[in-house]
Amino acid sequence: MDTKFLSAKEVAVLLGRSEKWVYSNKTAIPGMFYLGRSYFWDQTVLLGTLKDLATRPAKLGARGGKPIGDRHSLL
Repeated sequence: MDTKFLSAKEVAVLLGRSEKWVYSNKTAIPGMFYLGRSYFWDQTVLLGTLKDLATRPAKLGARGGKPIGDRHSLL
């Protein structure tokens, strides 16, 4: 098994947020599961979802101008 499970603290560091923010938004963060009174995130699911979101094709602006999205130049 090559999957690593992340704690809330590790997810907070990865996302650049506070641990409190991670707990407040735990159900919106992909890969979350609850085990023995603790929350964990599947690293493969989390990183895969973040990559999919970051590389999603850009949408054109309201007037067909500059694309909205790809703020990270990943495409």
